Amino acid sequence: SEGKAHFVEPGGLADATCALGDHPAVLYLATSYSNPDPAKRAAHASLASQCAAWLMSKGWCVISPLSMGQAIAVEAPNLPTDFATAREVCLRMLEASDALIVLLLEGVRESVGVAAEIDHARKLGIPLNQVKALAGEGAGGDFEIIPSPKWWR
Repeated sequence: SEGKAHFVEPGGLADATCALGDHPAVLYLATSYSNPDPAKRAAHASLASQCAAWLMSKGWCVISPLSMGQAIAVEAPNLPTDFATAREVCLRMLEASDALIVLLLEGVRESVGVAAEIDHARKLGIPLNQVKALAGEGAGGDFEIIPSPKWWR
């Protein structure tokens, strides 16, 4: 089961496979972003991109709105970066996904965006799971799928 997530809620991907039929499963990667400190926002975006790359190396297709949004924010720093501005596009991308995976970073439990994404996934019956950095926040590198995640929502 190396590199395979056990999507536990609901059992849509209960067989822990990276593929659905003849195509890889598409994961929507969510995590916290909003923070008054631009360095913290950039660090979270970097970790989201590292996690997306790690998941891709395991065989999944990954949609990472934070990775995309941070790249745009660098090019257009006057654009708003709050979830209210990105809500529609984020939820539409989630709807095109086979599963939602939440990267556990500081502030994720308080994140309005992550809460909306979890609620929307549950409403649509999209399986949920969590992932965390093995070396802790800020270290980068390897990640770990949480086999039996505990949800705060």
